[in-house]
Amino acid sequence: MANERTIEPLPQEQCSQWLWATEEYPNQTLLVRCLVDLDKADDIRINISSCTRYILWIGSKYIGQGPCPAPWPECAVDTYKVPQGEIRHGILPISFIVHWYGVSTVSHPLGKPGWMINLDVLSNGSWRKVEVKPEFFRVYQQGGWIAQAARRSWATGWMENFDANQHPHGWHKPEFDDSDWDIPAVVNRDEINHFPRPTPYLKEWMQSPGKLVIAARTSADTSIGHEGAGLTKLLDEEPWDPLSEQELGALANQWQSKNTISVEGGERGLALCFDLGAACSGHPEFQLECSDGVVDCYGAESLRDGRPWAFKGNAEYANRWFGAPNADAFRPINYNGFRYLLVVLRPGSSTMTLRHLGVWRRQADLPDLPKFSGGDDNQKRLWEISLQTLRISTQETLVDCPTREQGLYIGDGIWNGLWLAKLWNEPSYLAYTLEAIAKSQHSNGLFTSAIFASMDPPQYLLDYCLAFIWGIDIYRNISGDHTLVKRLLPAVEKALSWFNEHTNEQQLISVDPIRIDQKPGGEFQVVFLDHPGVGWHHFPHPDIERDKLQLGLQAFWIIAIDAFQKSSNAVAYKPTTSFKTFDIDQLRQSCRETFFDEQNLHIADCVNTNGDRRGQSELSAALAILSGIVSPEEGRVMLQQMLAERHDGTISPSTPYSWIYLSQAMERCGMQSEILPLVAKDWGAMTRYPWTSTCWETFEYREETSLCHPWSALPAWLLSER
Repeated sequence: MANERTIEPLPQEQCSQWLWATEEYPNQTLLVRCLVDLDKADDIRINISSCTRYILWIGSKYIGQGPCPAPWPECAVDTYKVPQGEIRHGILPISFIVHWYGVSTVSHPLGKPGWMINLDVLSNGSWRKVEVKPEFFRVYQQGGWIAQAARRSWATGWMENFDANQHPHGWHKPEFDDSDWDIPAVVNRDEINHFPRPTPYLKEWMQSPGKLVIAARTSADTSIGHEGAGLTKLLDEEPWDPLSEQELGALANQWQSKNTISVEGGERGLALCFDLGAACSGHPEFQLECSDGVVDCYGAESLRDGRPWAFKGNAEYANRWFGAPNADAFRPINYNGFRYLLVVLRPGSSTMTLRHLGVWRRQADLPDLPKFSGGDDNQKRLWEISLQTLRISTQETLVDCPTREQGLYIGDGIWNGLWLAKLWNEPSYLAYTLEAIAKSQHSNGLFTSAIFASMDPPQYLLDYCLAFIWGIDIYRNISGDHTLVKRLLPAVEKALSWFNEHTNEQQLISVDPIRIDQKPGGEFQVVFLDHPGVGWHHFPHPDIERDKLQLGLQAFWIIAIDAFQKSSNAVAYKPTTSFKTFDIDQLRQSCRETFFDEQNLHIADCVNTNGDRRGQSELSAALAILSGIVSPEEGRVMLQQMLAERHDGTISPSTPYSWIYLSQAMERCGMQSEILPLVAKDWGAMTRYPWTSTCWETFEYREETSLCHPWSALPAWLLSER
């Protein structure tokens, strides 16, 4: 652990001014230092916030990173206890890196660049606020990070190209001379609303890179565009000349015994692949002794054809480091999820020696849970990989995956938050997810599917908007927190009103299921339900059929109204609309008449403009059961028939995400004993591979599939319940 973090922030009457450099541009990185004069103090706390990211040191000690993303202009303030011994001769040295994405992403709000810092000081039994004036800070532009870089992906920030020649050696040490650095400017951020960090601080530690499993000679000269685009694909595919098993063994022994690997100047490059033993979230870190040369590095989830495979979905996971004498250790600002660590040493004119390599791990600070007992070996394995998936996919907030998007999505977050609340007794992630959704509401009443996204056009998944309302009632039931629930209900009414405006004479929602026009000012409105049929993933089985009248969306509509009515009654909320008295039974009957074949007990995915019922899916059946459109007795017959025919090419079976709803529907229909055997069969697509250490996004192992996706961690929840 980096330092003590189990402290509560003090109430802040006001926050400090926000500061930044005198110029602003995307992918901007600043090194920031200040020396604070302090009288004798019994305790000191530092409060910090930034847009987009910070990494903080106090004195010589690393403290932490953040902040927790929030819908702009909300900004979370992190509070840290200053370690004893870091105040020397009445001076507190503070240094940090602050980075602004400056582009629209899924993982963070666009916001405006800046940082805020102040101190709370305890002396003689009383606390006082200490503001640090702008003229006491010094800033250094970029600090070695090259601003002209390629996007890491459409959903996150930037790949990191770093020139060690431009990095001031030892800059965060107290004695460093920053007299030639710039003074920052005050920036107007009056619109910001500061609030204390809503989730636990990260658990961070250094892990060794694991076992050296692959080594190969490769080119020492790999010119790429200045922005670095194409580097990840190059590392996946550039010609390799693998070392023999004997050479690999000797190199592995050398690394294990001496922690050094050298490549002579003028020789070919050397590619080294390490296996950490399990998937993790973190930052690669390395330090080299060299005068020049290049190091390329990335983390990969899996191997392909005997070498790491990272170039998936056109994402640039690689970083390039340009060598310099006496260079500090390099750690990227942004994290990634991976199991295999690739480092390619490309020497210049002199010898290049790798002196240090590891992974700076980061994940939720969740305690270890007991080993699963009472089940078979497969259930024990499902328990472990599900827990690992949840741990490393829980960062400052919940994220959909630690690789491609790193976003807090509504549909994922509701259920992942529930599981953390029940498995670890940690409800804060679910509470913050719900509050952040409400604060991100658009003027039309809808919410973007990824809560912090700032895309143009906004990306609405309509069923996710209704799942939010369901999630509020789930949270009320597990927490008893009526205060937060009552605060969220006005946003619920506004959302329900949008859907009510898009209903027909039967009060069924009627909308185009997929309306996508990606140009600025265009539209992005999708009835998602699950991946099959949307086109973002490909499956070997039938899709979920879609049309303007969609059974799944009606089911979420019913569940949402029911959840609103129950929550309103429980917390004594007085609605301003008629949804408190909305006739849900009549809506269920309309759905039965529209989608349900009572004679054959078939429920259709949708009804087209000709009135034809189309498609059958386990998800539609599950949602019909959970919303009360069909009775548990009817649902049991439906599900048993579907599960018997799920691979005959006529039914869309459940994916890991659909399984969240299928498992609840099976339980409601009295099919509890059939759930775990079916889970073992479906998740067996993952667990049959010995290298699997986390749950995949889908049951199919494809290029577009994330191999760590917490919506697939359902087995831990099911096993804990049974």
